[in-house]
Amino acid sequence: MKRPIAVVAGSALLFGLSACGFDETVFSTTGEESATNAQAISVPANADLYRIGAIGPDVLNEDAEEGDPLRYVDPSFITDEGNLKRRMSPTEAQSLQVLSKINEELTAEGIRIVDVASVRVYLTAGPDGADYEGWERAYRTYFANIDPDSGESLVTPTALTATKLTDAPSTSATSSATSEPSEPSESAEASESEEPTESSTSPLPGEDNPTKPTVLTVGVADQPVDGWLVQVEVDAYTESDD
Repeated sequence: MKRPIAVVAGSALLFGLSACGFDETVFSTTGEESATNAQAISVPANADLYRIGAIGPDVLNEDAEEGDPLRYVDPSFITDEGNLKRRMSPTEAQSLQVLSKINEELTAEGIRIVDVASVRVYLTAGPDGADYEGWERAYRTYFANIDPDSGESLVTPTALTATKLTDAPSTSATSSATSEPSEPSESAEASESEEPTESSTSPLPGEDNPTKPTVLTVGVADQPVDGWLVQVEVDAYTESDD
């Protein structure tokens, strides 16, 4: 049986172990407290390596054509018009699915996402080039998303919340900006007064995780499947009983 070894990082130090509740640790360091990945890691001699090879997204949106990146995007991220919701890019949406698949595979093996010490990412350029920012947003839903001072989760569904609050027809927004607002209907009043909260939207997938693994992000010319924009592989470490 293998026991997980949590990966914890700080600014050349560590997050407090007592706050995280971890007994065993793969030590990692970062150059700055605000860094989202580690500069280096130190793995105990008795640790076993579990490596997940490069994984790409699955077909989830069969309404999209073959070769369309949106074919590999969760339909819940797509509007009725067939476009991605505002503030989300195809690379981000595909990356969220890939990281979710990795998390599920780790869980099936009794390994936690916090045990991932190294991440390697292969991005293909879309119409505007390789979307490193979109990947980073997806990455932060699964890694380096616990505030080291407060211990609070930084995983929030703000992108989709903002989208849902602006998905309504734009006529009311236009009229309110150019003239006196008309008497709102009961449904409209509820929509306009609603604050963006987790309960008012479908949350992004993710996992609370203080881990700051080492990350290698590489732009590649092509992917093995037409429409893929990202592949990810990870190394996780567990303590061996041997």
